[in-house]
Amino acid sequence: METHKSGQYFVIGKPIAHSLSPLIHNQALKELGLEGTYSAREVAVEELADFFAEFRSAHHAGCNITLPLKVAALSLVDEASQRAQRLGAINTLYWREGCLWGENTDVIGFRAPLEGKNFAHALILGAGGVSRAAICALQEMQVKKITITNRSPEKAQALAEEFGIGCSPWEDRSGLEADLVINATSLGMKGEREDMTPFSSFRGTGLAYDIVYTPEKTRFLREAEAAGWQTQSGVAMFVEQARASFRLWTGLEMPKESAYTVVRTALAARS
Repeated sequence: METHKSGQYFVIGKPIAHSLSPLIHNQALKELGLEGTYSAREVAVEELADFFAEFRSAHHAGCNITLPLKVAALSLVDEASQRAQRLGAINTLYWREGCLWGENTDVIGFRAPLEGKNFAHALILGAGGVSRAAICALQEMQVKKITITNRSPEKAQALAEEFGIGCSPWEDRSGLEADLVINATSLGMKGEREDMTPFSSFRGTGLAYDIVYTPEKTRFLREAEAAGWQTQSGVAMFVEQARASFRLWTGLEMPKESAYTVVRTALAARS
């Protein structure tokens, strides 16, 4: 793996102005005394091939990829990790032995706060791109029972068949017994859906994991906490996927404490 202690890094997507990635990566580069710079660039799907040509020509140091480009980008790299191939999407570009590789650090980010924990049954609410990363992470952790449910049943069924997991009707979700419940929907996100939650039936004990991180404490997490459950916000997934990308590019560890601090400070300023 080629590591870069300086150079130009990017995050691309559309829209991209809201991204916190430049903040967290530039903080790390500065703290570690590295000369690289990290910037956001708006790139549409139809502009992606041109961006890759520029990236290759300039041999830029690294890049993060966000919506709506993660799937299309997979076909433009030289090689991709088995994880990325299985997911059919990448969020990180890095160089390895002269080849441009694609990785999906969303899986690593999702797993990070769950390390050392064991679950009998994971319930995933939602069937979008984040759900794919969650399923892959849970299967890597060897969670034996995984069930997905979604308001649009066709999407949940398609993912269930692709990954070999269970599927349940959306209207039956409250009756399911699970010790890990994951909100992979946008319900609870800051804005018009902030007062909404996809799940309220927290029985027994378990962990409620919300992919949403604006706000950090959603209604979903507040109700889980009131029921005696442990909770995990989406801040950890965001920070840890960034730390995994940084590791691929530089071979160094992004300072953990300051990474969380800079993200939480930025989120507080936006609230």
